[in-house]
Amino acid sequence: MSRFREMSPKRRAAWGWILLALFVLMCVMIAWSQWYAYHVNVPRYLASPLPSGAPAP
Repeated sequence: MSRFREMSPKRRAAWGWILLALFVLMCVMIAWSQWYAYHVNVPRYLASPLPSGAPAP
């Protein structure tokens, strides 16, 4: 027996919207993380002095 059969249609729709919102939030967080890594961390790394013995990029 499925747990979703016991829910009302409005409650099932609410769960669907919540799951969709969580998925969109996850995608936005991944996109922001990628943007931050490329636009903030990479320039900061390239501008920093190289540690001794490290190969140049």
